[in-house]
Amino acid sequence: MHKIAEVVIPPVADIPTAIKQVMDSFIGDNEDHADWWDWWVIGGRWSGHKIEARIGTERLDAFVAELTAMKLTVSGFQSGRQSLNPASQCETVDAMWRERFPGFGDKCILFSHARDQYAKGAMHADDVCRVEELPADLTCARLIVAKPHWDKETHPNELEAGYMLATDFWNGVSIQKTDYAGSVAEGIQRAREYIGKTNLPQVLDSWLVVTVDYHN
Repeated sequence: MHKIAEVVIPPVADIPTAIKQVMDSFIGDNEDHADWWDWWVIGGRWSGHKIEARIGTERLDAFVAELTAMKLTVSGFQSGRQSLNPASQCETVDAMWRERFPGFGDKCILFSHARDQYAKGAMHADDVCRVEELPADLTCARLIVAKPHWDKETHPNELEAGYMLATDFWNGVSIQKTDYAGSVAEGIQRAREYIGKTNLPQVLDSWLVVTVDYHN
């Protein structure tokens, strides 16, 4: 199952490397992957997640209702998004998207033609934002906040996971729900309160929030 993680890191020049360091910090010495993921990528199936959060469910639902009334035809799923078939419909849908949601890209991200979400090395600009730019309604299944690697001498300038919240987890027998509902803004506030009791670097408004697609 593909789920959304939002990973909070300090401002860095090489975002993919920083995210890999954080995600790899969950891997044990003799394991190929973490106990809660077996694969991950920046953006991926959830690329555009922050755009959808900025627009809001109500406006997106109204837009989808318009498209449904037009009797558009779709086929299958690619990276979690339906494809417009025939593709000649794309031009009309994209024009409507630009009219309804100016400033949110030239193509309708609700359909697979908008972007190649799993292209090698692909990381779209909207997969990342600063904490101060965070969409109010952004949600995730896991929120991970980075900290400097515990062994600074051996791993200078490297990051690892320092705080994590999850909406649910596998307890070895069944899926167990937690008291975290998935709000990224709430999660960052809880992280700040936790960090305030430690000697870890505090999450600043300039830190980056990166959307990660993980499979478990």
